[in-house]
Amino acid sequence: MKLFSVVPERFFGILAGPNREIYADLLLQIYKLYQQTPFRLQREDVIALITDVLEEREDFVPEEGEEEMGSARERANFILRRLCSQDVGWFNLEEDNDYQQYVTITEPARVMLEALEKIANRQTEEYRGYVFATYSALCSPEAELQKDLALDSAYRETRNLLNSLKTLRDNIKGYIKEAVSKTSAKELLILHFEEYTQNIIDQNYHRLKTSDHVSRYRPAIINKINEWEMDHVDEIIKLYRERDKEKPEEVIRQEFYEKTSFIRTAYRELDLYLEEIDRYNALYAKSSYRQLKYLLETDRDLTRTLIDILDYIAGQVMQKELSLKDYLEYALPVKLNEFKFFNKDPLYKPRKPASEHRPEQKLVELPLEKKKELLRKTLEEVRERYSVDVINEFFLEKAQGREEVEAVELVENLEDFIKLIYLNAYFRHKKAVYVIKEDKRRFAGEKVQKGPFAFKNIKIVRKGKNGRTSFNQRLFT
Repeated sequence: MKLFSVVPERFFGILAGPNREIYADLLLQIYKLYQQTPFRLQREDVIALITDVLEEREDFVPEEGEEEMGSARERANFILRRLCSQDVGWFNLEEDNDYQQYVTITEPARVMLEALEKIANRQTEEYRGYVFATYSALCSPEAELQKDLALDSAYRETRNLLNSLKTLRDNIKGYIKEAVSKTSAKELLILHFEEYTQNIIDQNYHRLKTSDHVSRYRPAIINKINEWEMDHVDEIIKLYRERDKEKPEEVIRQEFYEKTSFIRTAYRELDLYLEEIDRYNALYAKSSYRQLKYLLETDRDLTRTLIDILDYIAGQVMQKELSLKDYLEYALPVKLNEFKFFNKDPLYKPRKPASEHRPEQKLVELPLEKKKELLRKTLEEVRERYSVDVINEFFLEKAQGREEVEAVELVENLEDFIKLIYLNAYFRHKKAVYVIKEDKRRFAGEKVQKGPFAFKNIKIVRKGKNGRTSFNQRLFT
């Protein structure tokens, strides 16, 4: 669907004209009043609100083609008619049986006003709420009865969480640009303590870093998604089909796996988002500190110079009994003029490309205990990275609900090839959700070449609910 088939042609025009600040203020105030009343506003209340705003502001100017209006109430009526017009379309004007006129907000305007309110007020996002809402949607007793609605809710809250984290990162980036553009130490300190500290550190960053909601609820969220993919796919697809009988089952199934994969990937990679926010917060601290240091040093040098000059002038005036005007005009021993010149030794040094640093290589013999500790940590990292649960997720994600897949379908890159090796190693593990199918030969499947990787094209079969497969062939030993 095209945007301007839903949004009127001049919908955005009022926010681009000479009176855009007045219109933005009016729209947000009307929206605030609308939120406090059920469904609609009385026209007279809206006119009174617009009139009050116009009486406080004298910068409203008639736009091209508009006539000059005398009173603020006349301008208020004109503005409301314009906002309710079909080609602008922010509001609708309705008349009830009692002949009273009411103002309602159109759907595009409601969505836009909600976004503008968040931008204008820099509203705080409660990140913990998104995580808890996702957990509640998937793991509550009601979720077992309405799995389709629970999945939709979890998907929506996860998207909100990621979008909020991206917004926080962009807001910090905006504060970095604002900090380095300040021209006085006072402005920079006000920005830091009254805006950044309150809006970012206190309301967002501190809560995000000190909350345990992510670590507490993440395992349960991922486990529930895996469980539904493994045991409840057909049940959930059926629920979706009951809601939308016209949509093909293949499309519904694809959307189901897209949602489950999105939620699982989002929570597994959530630490990457937090690390990026940490990096930008550290960059802000470094940038604002350097800018403050520069401003303080520059201000101190200039102030000291001016004080010395004024002190000298005051002494000369008092000694020679001259007026300050006469002294500055006739008796000042130096004449201050602006001049420019080329300096062969300027203070500013052009940046040069950094030369490649080649540190001296030294061979250091590690103690035996240190070697054992490094080996132990390496093995722990490998176990965690390629655990049975990770390999199960890898298989289920690649299988996409199918009962049987071939090895050649699993390998796209080096990471997939490594996981295929571990998949082969774990197939007898009691937690494995799959087994490897074979024929009379020890290794079933012909040898295949996929990119730089060569391997047997074995067949992998998903276990049923009872942990068994539907075939009786012997697994290779």
